[in-house]
Amino acid sequence: MRSLLMTSILALALAGCDGNGGTDSGMPPTDSGPPASVCPRTNVPNPDELMGPCCYRVDQTSKREAPEMRLTYLELVEPMDSPLSSMTLRTVLNTSMQEERFNWLFRTTGAGADGTVEIVTGFGRRNADGTYSFSAGAASSDPAEWCPVQIPATLASEVVNSSDLDGAIAVPVFDTTGTNLQVVLELQALSIQNARWTENRSCIGTKTNRPFTYDPDAQLTAYIDVARARTQMINVPPVMTTVCAAIAGSLDAPTYCDDNAQGAWMVPPDSLCDASGCRRNAAGATDVCDPATSCNAWRIVGRFAAAGITITNSTCD
Repeated sequence: MRSLLMTSILALALAGCDGNGGTDSGMPPTDSGPPASVCPRTNVPNPDELMGPCCYRVDQTSKREAPEMRLTYLELVEPMDSPLSSMTLRTVLNTSMQEERFNWLFRTTGAGADGTVEIVTGFGRRNADGTYSFSAGAASSDPAEWCPVQIPATLASEVVNSSDLDGAIAVPVFDTTGTNLQVVLELQALSIQNARWTENRSCIGTKTNRPFTYDPDAQLTAYIDVARARTQMINVPPVMTTVCAAIAGSLDAPTYCDDNAQGAWMVPPDSLCDASGCRRNAAGATDVCDPATSCNAWRIVGRFAAAGITITNSTCD
């Protein structure tokens, strides 16, 4: 299908400051009144519109058959011990999400009752009126790889689980100008696990009282191709490196993957992706591929939160 989605995801989860040096608006609760909102107030578009425990923008009560959401938080938990999960990259990614420069959108269709549903997901843009749009591909001068994809899934008791995407997806992250790419998140065989809807399907997870930080209540898994990661850049000062280096062992040495044999990387690849799909080695084993030679991808696992929005379009023409 489409090109992967992962340089973007490569930044990851976080616990930094709210915005560029700002702080969350919430003050600790006192005995004199109810607790203040913990929704972000600094460096976020229209903060007064944020509502509910996950800071959703649009209540999904009237959209229960096709709820629409935007990722608000991402915390990578695998591969373990990778620079990918460093605080530096974690802060970059989640700052971009909160400032709505990194917009990863989801719509779940056919959700009128438990059973088979479909997830439409991909890169989006925030519109001037506060709604969001999936990429329109060539119609908006975007590469076809940025178009949304469809993933079969099931719904049971407000929890969504998907199959693996048959192909790849790409989601870009822009700088504060909204024009310069910092990273393009490229993922193969993306899947969603245990995404639990609450608040009339307006929330997945809740906002904590720490800046940028949420209690996630869903998981995604995907794979990042080694060959592609060698050529893709993370351009987020002070980090200027390749995706490969950021996963395999260094945020400071762009040539890390070229200067060291694959078997000597701090975090070598653990998976094999081919025409039949992607498979990961069992822990401590080489039952699928040899990390030093034949493994050609890393398996990525992330926990996420999301919040209700309005998406104005469907898929690329």
